[in-house]
Amino acid sequence: MNPKHLDKMVFDICNVYNYPLPKSVTLNTRMKDCLGRCNCQTKDIELNDYVVRNNPKKVIEVLLKHEICHIRHCNHSKSFKVAVQIMGSAMCVSDLYPDIKLP
Repeated sequence: MNPKHLDKMVFDICNVYNYPLPKSVTLNTRMKDCLGRCNCQTKDIELNDYVVRNNPKKVIEVLLKHEICHIRHCNHSKSFKVAVQIMGSAMCVSDLYPDIKLP
């Protein structure tokens, strides 16, 4: 997925679910042990470059929804779990997609 498609997906998700846009969404080539992360103070999202480039759009969308929820909910609290469910995402992306391609 190229960066323009990723930016559009982020914009669409935030628009549909009335979430603020993250300050930035970047692909991290050095990320090996997680799929993505959100710094809820700075509102920056980082995604695992390998995961984004080697998985279908539906997997990336679930991952993005999970990280976008962290913009409002900094941890995996009850309110975070509710937000993730409303968005149709998951607490753990691999629960929905056990065959996800990891680095």
